[in-house]
Amino acid sequence: MADVRMRLLKQDRGPITVEVDDEWEHELELEGVAEEPDGLHGEAGDAEADDVRYRFVTDDDEELPVYLERRHARDEAFERVGEVTDVAIETNVG
Repeated sequence: MADVRMRLLKQDRGPITVEVDDEWEHELELEGVAEEPDGLHGEAGDAEADDVRYRFVTDDDEELPVYLERRHARDEAFERVGEVTDVAIETNVG
């Protein structure tokens, strides 16, 4: 699980695929991730929908688990999607 946090921090920006609760996959464009005194914070946009925003958070000053939250443009608040169980960094080789 610590691997999820480290992959997000190492990638910081660019296309990723995130698995949540070992069930759902989301293709995101990561816009930045940082460790703050109150935990991990990161933001991403949906790879296919401009009106959906995502963020990565941890509870308080905990390192794990990392949660994915989603907000549609019409909504005021983020809703928790679930715990991030895997992060795949997309690479272009060639």
